[in-house]
Amino acid sequence: MYVSLLFWLALPLPGYVIVRHVSKEDLESGLLGTLGLCYVAVFAILSPLSICCYLLNLPVWVFTAGCLLIILVAPFELSRRKWWGDLFKLILAGFCVELVVILIDMFMGGRVGTTFAGDAQVHLARIRFLLDHGFSNLDPYCSTPYFWPIYHTNIFHAFYAFASQLANGEYLAVWRASLPLGLLLNAAGAYYLVWTVFNRRWPAWVAAVFVVGLDGSVTFLVYPNKIAPYWLLPYTIGFAIQACRASFSWRTCSKLAAGALVIGQIHGLYALCAAGVIAPVLGIMFLIQIFRGKPNRWRFGIYIMAVCLGLPFPAVAKLKTSISGKKTQTTQLTKKKDGYFLYFENGWLMRHPKQGIVGRRLTAPFLIGVVCALLGSRRRDAAIALAIVGVAIVVFFTPPLCTAVLQVFKAEWILKRCGVVLKMGSIIFGVGAIAFVIESKTRFWWVRSLLSLVVLVVCITTLGKKVPHDWGTYRRTTRLSAQTRHKSLKRYQARRALFEELLPKRETILVSGRHGMNLVMLHNSYIVASISSSLGIPDLGQRRKDLGRMLSKETPWPERRELLRSYDVEYFYQTGKTPAWTDGHTKSIRKKGNTKVIHLDLD
Repeated sequence: MYVSLLFWLALPLPGYVIVRHVSKEDLESGLLGTLGLCYVAVFAILSPLSICCYLLNLPVWVFTAGCLLIILVAPFELSRRKWWGDLFKLILAGFCVELVVILIDMFMGGRVGTTFAGDAQVHLARIRFLLDHGFSNLDPYCSTPYFWPIYHTNIFHAFYAFASQLANGEYLAVWRASLPLGLLLNAAGAYYLVWTVFNRRWPAWVAAVFVVGLDGSVTFLVYPNKIAPYWLLPYTIGFAIQACRASFSWRTCSKLAAGALVIGQIHGLYALCAAGVIAPVLGIMFLIQIFRGKPNRWRFGIYIMAVCLGLPFPAVAKLKTSISGKKTQTTQLTKKKDGYFLYFENGWLMRHPKQGIVGRRLTAPFLIGVVCALLGSRRRDAAIALAIVGVAIVVFFTPPLCTAVLQVFKAEWILKRCGVVLKMGSIIFGVGAIAFVIESKTRFWWVRSLLSLVVLVVCITTLGKKVPHDWGTYRRTTRLSAQTRHKSLKRYQARRALFEELLPKRETILVSGRHGMNLVMLHNSYIVASISSSLGIPDLGQRRKDLGRMLSKETPWPERRELLRSYDVEYFYQTGKTPAWTDGHTKSIRKKGNTKVIHLDLD
């Protein structure tokens, strides 16, 4: 596990080489901004290999070999170019109080570990599937080769498979130990975005400390639906702001394309979100340049194509998705649940005014920051950033437009997630812009560092998460003994070993929906129907109904047997008391403790 984590930490090294070649000016962002950019670069450079691996169904070792190759080549290139000295200077110059805060959070995250609950079951099932079957976009839950549109061609899963292969297949341990990476990328995204707008490091550090206080106690920041919006979306917006500055640059275009390409491979929804808020602003700039007859007016057309480079991924997911038997949330249910939207009698909806423009408690700092930024020396970049955030504001607070977008997305939760752009606005203006003004009024570095800590404390006490993701629970968990902290990991590893002993491989197992998610996460087996994520299966609804009939004690044996045969099921996984319907229909029973695997007699 620790060997694989060393390679995770080594990935920024080839990224640094790429950044030096493509965009040396970005090194001015400082250590944290450059570090996050290095990860963007290395993910982008390995994207063609990852995509080919998925399309050609190649084994994981091919991708692992590509990762190791660029890691091993990077030191030689650094030596040949004599860049080691610059790299060490960058690292030394990055040490400050704010960095210590981030490192402490990463240390705490390493002790707490990534959660195994919720969506982690889906991601771990996918990583396990890649290790067992090689690269493919097939559904990991179903033996029939259906396309798996959720997170298809996912490069983040590919990197987990790479790290797990180096750890001798211990993907559970690699997953648990990866939380510090999510915490680092979360802080880096906010840092780079604010640095891009204001070109000052301290406001960027304040933004990084702010998101540490806001999300630093969350134990699932490595989920693709967190990595994409909190790391890649800020970088992509930053690249778009840079694209609006001067004459056309292929380097800027390549960065914009890289951000869009990587975000599409990690979470297609946020590729659509990025293009949706950035492309209109670039389009307006395009029209302005044409109207003025500027010689470089066509550059914005190229930039628009670059930011749309990630759109094929959600397009394929939409094309391959079937939601047969899966109902979309109703307006009444969502309204009753959290009041996020305000609904009108004519069917329109909009973001509820009580939610504020960018959040209940952040709207006032946001408005103050907007005024400060537009009156300051960085007003041009601030105006572009405000325009990008403004696209989301217009969509959410214009009822006909918000309703039209919802009709396209088909589900309220999808539209809610795009509200992360509003969070970017609160970071830029509610934090970065105010810190930019304060910096010009303070002479001493220790005063600024103290103010950063004040921001951290205020954020934790006023905007912190609820139990179990609050800072109190997070801090208490770090104080537990290693045996207690690793209890969940050991439990899953033991259950995985148990499945290896009792269950045959590549067989469809009769098991309840809840236990089925754990089974596929831990063992090379299939189930009749998953309770989530299998949206590429056209008869998923029928499968779930049939699963209920197969498990029901009321189902007559002849009917149950026909259902078992139709899904090619011969094994029944059960914990607890053996159901009566298995009497007289059992070939053999393999048992250990409270767990039984029954080989059914279907003759």
